[in-house]
Amino acid sequence: MKKSIFSAVALMTAISAPAFADVNAFEGYNAGLNLKMINTSSSTTIDGVTIDIGKDTLMTDIQGGYVFRMTPRATLGVSVDYSFGEVKGGNIGSAELKGKNAWGVALEPGYVMSKDTLIYGILSFNRIQGEAVGEGESASKSFYGVGYGAGTRIKLDSNWYVQLEAKSIHYEDKSIDGVNFKPRATLGLIGVGYRF
Repeated sequence: MKKSIFSAVALMTAISAPAFADVNAFEGYNAGLNLKMINTSSSTTIDGVTIDIGKDTLMTDIQGGYVFRMTPRATLGVSVDYSFGEVKGGNIGSAELKGKNAWGVALEPGYVMSKDTLIYGILSFNRIQGEAVGEGESASKSFYGVGYGAGTRIKLDSNWYVQLEAKSIHYEDKSIDGVNFKPRATLGLIGVGYRF
């Protein structure tokens, strides 16, 4: 009886070992190039009157990070990203609102669903340089915020993967030249990445 139990355990271990060997194929350094759609919104207050404005922007960003193996299926990723171009924020009269030099640092607790699929949550610290430009003048300030969301990575082979994410970022309230801004951003991205 003992022999058959040990034989069954040994057989199950031999069968499951290859599956678990690939389960954390996401562990290690990674880098990616993403295309993202950002919807910005801001509650803007001028002379006691609040106006909600916003626009959509399509842009690219680069991302790099490291995924740590916590258990055979649980992971913890850390990542940084930088967005190229300007984020459109809308218009108030002749003034155009925009953001640039956006970056973020994130923690990404994840779970390996299969040898090819990782799902993860996102908690990020973000920064963007906000600008109000109009009538030959401009003013700018840095806005800091917290983001949260979720994503998935699907392996294409042992190193390449496709990535999908959705995230919401809530920036701090600030005033630029007497106008109070309360910016928010919702984004979705698709990208391709490489695990080193």
